[in-house]
Amino acid sequence: MKATLRFQLAVITLAAIAAAWFRALPPILTPLFYFHPPNWTDADLVRHLWHFRLIQPEWVSNPPQYDYLCWAQAETPARLAVVFLGWLGGVTWLSQRHLRWRKITPPNAAAPGNGASMFLCHVGRQRRTAPEPNRPAFNDAHR
Repeated sequence: MKATLRFQLAVITLAAIAAAWFRALPPILTPLFYFHPPNWTDADLVRHLWHFRLIQPEWVSNPPQYDYLCWAQAETPARLAVVFLGWLGGVTWLSQRHLRWRKITPPNAAAPGNGASMFLCHVGRQRRTAPEPNRPAFNDAHR
């Protein structure tokens, strides 16, 4: 199970890195060599390029001089925070699930390598209808 947990944590971490690279960092890394109408402000350009925004351009700049760089510097850490919280939630969920699984699953007594025999026979309570006359009655305390 340890290898499976490590693999799952690696998958979540790689997914978070990919989300950070492809979704969180582009606002700050994208140069504005975009042809747009001359009457557009930077806020209009942000709305046109980035349909999903955590921070609105009006929140970080004053009209009519909206600044794309101020918005990008505020939007990128916000997106990175969302990615980090998603990664942290995924790691926490996986860890809790792993620990809960370890508590409810008893160790395998017949696993090779711990001295147990590979040949198992049925071990259970024997049914006795009546005690034999020469033998004392079966008692659970003698087990």
